[in-house]
Amino acid sequence: MQEKEFLSLLSDTTFKYLFKSDYGRIYLNIILQYITSINIENYILIDNELNSGTNNKDYKTDILLYNEKDKIIQVIFNNSYYKYDNRINNLSFVLRDKNYGYELEIVKIIEVYIPTYKGICYNGKNREEMFLSMFNAKSYKELKNIVLNNEEGLKIMEELEYLAAKEGIIGLYNFEKEQKRMMASIKEESYEDGYLEGVSQGISQGKEETIKDFIKAGIKAEKIAAATGLTIERINELKKKI
Repeated sequence: MQEKEFLSLLSDTTFKYLFKSDYGRIYLNIILQYITSINIENYILIDNELNSGTNNKDYKTDILLYNEKDKIIQVIFNNSYYKYDNRINNLSFVLRDKNYGYELEIVKIIEVYIPTYKGICYNGKNREEMFLSMFNAKSYKELKNIVLNNEEGLKIMEELEYLAAKEGIIGLYNFEKEQKRMMASIKEESYEDGYLEGVSQGISQGKEETIKDFIKAGIKAEKIAAATGLTIERINELKKKI
């Protein structure tokens, strides 16, 4: 019997669907609150990714969350270990001006290293770690071995199977995977100048589609300027193109 088409949790296609579904959002909120101590219940998801500034040739998911009263949060789910210490589960960063040391407090960046949770199966007491371990699964069989009898995890498996059965989703998912592989293979950014500088450059140099999504989400030009380094005049120019 042929196995059903599998959708990895380490995918923008999957993440965006779960974020918009009632139960999926609860699941993701539990994970993100565990990692960041931030409740994302009232956050909105910005579709386009920001440039992470890394040159790791790995498959990863970048998400961008926004709340009018709080910070812009970028969470990067990496399918790799932290290059300097493979015991580190996650790290938090802020954007800082290279010359003056000024920190952009509106933006918070969190890197999660998914392989550090690999092999963790549900034991009745480790729900959050088990949820993160699910991101390592490459088949429904692997997911089931991680989830075991946890009802919440089994529900997420049902959500994934339902999504995979929807018309066009598998094609979109496979296209996303191929697109990310191609982008990783041609990427020329150097990591030597530091992660945060790469993020800053990636935001300020040509990420106009992401800026447009900020505008569509109703984020004020002043906040976009503070987070991206673009001038308010340039942001207003982009606003006219929407």
